[in-house]
Amino acid sequence: MATSGLLAVWSYRVFPDQPSVGFSATVLFLGTGAIVGPALFGALADAWNLRAALMASAAIAVAALSQRPPITTVHEPFASDGSSRRKSV
Repeated sequence: MATSGLLAVWSYRVFPDQPSVGFSATVLFLGTGAIVGPALFGALADAWNLRAALMASAAIAVAALSQRPPITTVHEPFASDGSSRRKSV
């Protein structure tokens, strides 16, 4: 649950115009990875060995980190008095 909360905040920062689409995409890819990842890891460990499977996992993680989206500036949706009007920038 904590990770879902962090993903919601992160997707709002990365995709400020469509945060729900960003959140849905991250949850979809995390769910897919949670299913496909262990299956591929097991197949790799059976085909070669555990060390090769761990090295491949580390290489994939490093490659994924290099492809992260840029952080954009967040525009505050609420005025400082708590009203729902947008601040002028």
